[in-house]
Amino acid sequence: MTAGTRQHPPSIPSARAARRGPAAVLSCLLFCALLSATPARATDNPQPNPLPPVLPRKQLADPVRDDVRAIMDGIERGKAARKYYRALRIGQGGDMAQAVALLRESARDGYEPAQVTLASMYMDAAASAGLHDDKKALQLLDRARAKAPDDPAALYYLGLIHREGRAGLPRDPTTALSLITRAADGGFGPALHMLGYMYLKGDGVPKNKDKAVKWLRRAAMAGVPESQYNLGYLYARNGDRHDAARAVKWLSRAAAQGFAPAQFRLALLYRDGKGVPADAKKAAALMQAAARQNFAPAQWELASLYLDGKGVPKSVKKEYFWQSLAIANGLNDVVRRLITFISRARLDAATVKTLDAQVKQWQAVHPAYPQ
Repeated sequence: MTAGTRQHPPSIPSARAARRGPAAVLSCLLFCALLSATPARATDNPQPNPLPPVLPRKQLADPVRDDVRAIMDGIERGKAARKYYRALRIGQGGDMAQAVALLRESARDGYEPAQVTLASMYMDAAASAGLHDDKKALQLLDRARAKAPDDPAALYYLGLIHREGRAGLPRDPTTALSLITRAADGGFGPALHMLGYMYLKGDGVPKNKDKAVKWLRRAAMAGVPESQYNLGYLYARNGDRHDAARAVKWLSRAAAQGFAPAQFRLALLYRDGKGVPADAKKAAALMQAAARQNFAPAQWELASLYLDGKGVPKSVKKEYFWQSLAIANGLNDVVRRLITFISRARLDAATVKTLDAQVKQWQAVHPAYPQ
């Protein structure tokens, strides 16, 4: 009993993380910035540095002096790096205030990964962490690129600023595409995914499915769950038997990372026996995992499983509970409201009151899944 399951569109990078709480944002965004940050090299600086024709003797190279300076610089960077890694651990533990404070200290000390990570939080964690400030993000990115002009993460977030016209800058799709492409060439996962998404949707570039698959596959191989989901989604829609197997492969990888849309889509394949042998219990387990993340389509389908007793015992109470949550999370059309009303009529008033209270308690604790 399915009332027109809504198709979940291809996913945009970082949207879900930005709305799932500050600890999740920090865990995701900091990890991406950490993996992609590259150390500055003297040859990276594109600005010319001409020497005067005569160099005063007091400025000649001094190996001992230069070694001391290098050691001191390493010590200072080491201190900043330790603050950064400590911020990672603390943020993942849930203490966002202390994590952000350490990030700011590390960024002030000139540590580029901290500057880029903090910039990404200023851009993407606005609602959850109360940090939204695009201009500060742009300043941090400029500081990071002054030392590491080819840093892929900095290039990517700067590309987003130009793409979306943030920090007071006009929208500039050409510059955005150039920066994001450079970041993707540097192997930064979110940039690889974004290029795939742009070519898939024709967003800022001519629509090109072949290029979309090329970039999405690179991102998927790099472990980006959104890209793994998008590849699986594309293969699942083709209807070919071999493509169905490919869909299962990529959706399974994304689902293993806890990506709710992939868990939902994979559950449907196991429910219907497409690309895999039908397995009602596995379908129900995947659907439950996605539903517990407040993913509304999964909540509605889970209610249907409880109605029919497929992979789970029949339960009118659980059917009504998950139907009510799905409606509260946005699947609030006339047909679904009518079906939920019918389920409600099969329960006594006291039970309905208890279940309605449980729905409210759930909503108070679990953030809405980003659409």
